[in-house]
Amino acid sequence: MVVDDRWRRLLPLLQKGDVVAQGEVYTIYFAYVFGALLVLARRQNSHAGAPLPDDDLKELVESLTSQAFASTFERIAEYDQAKSALPTALVWRGKALMRGIVGKAIREALRDQRSVHLDDPDLRPTWRWERQQETNGLTRSPEQELEHREQSRILRAKFEGVLERMQGSQASALIEVLASGKSISSVAEAMGKSSTATDSLLRRAVREFRRLWIELYGSEGEI
Repeated sequence: MVVDDRWRRLLPLLQKGDVVAQGEVYTIYFAYVFGALLVLARRQNSHAGAPLPDDDLKELVESLTSQAFASTFERIAEYDQAKSALPTALVWRGKALMRGIVGKAIREALRDQRSVHLDDPDLRPTWRWERQQETNGLTRSPEQELEHREQSRILRAKFEGVLERMQGSQASALIEVLASGKSISSVAEAMGKSSTATDSLLRRAVREFRRLWIELYGSEGEI
């Protein structure tokens, strides 16, 4: 229960669309709303078997909280303070939006908990460093060419060893970027996701890739 009622003096300004008042309410109550929504999101994630890592869940709830504030400010004319305090209404709004944000991410994580099978010829990428090596190979001696090919083989094996341990959607997104050099918008279109969702997916994928690389090989030096 929130005992801070500073929102009451700000409410008339909110109802006029005052952006300064919106920013003040956001600053005062963000931590409270975020905390309440995180409890609900963790419960939902746990009931589903916890397919989302907690750091990813926190990132989603942070976005959800911001959307709850924005949506409440847009609907402020509908708000009835006799029914609930404004911070409570913000939590309720976040809860209403949760299925479309957190729930969707949980469903996608459950669907993508399979591995990417890199022995499938359609999924075996030609990495950009290998294409660059092919270009540079024109100026290398036979001995240098053999050495470079062996280094490339080892590096490919390491990359694929990490990718095979990652969730399917994360690995697929990294393959699109690392192998093809596609833009986020192009990857998003190929995966049927929004650019924002794909950007978030790639950031989570990079963090997971680095974690697994260190776990397997003990250093980030070759990434």
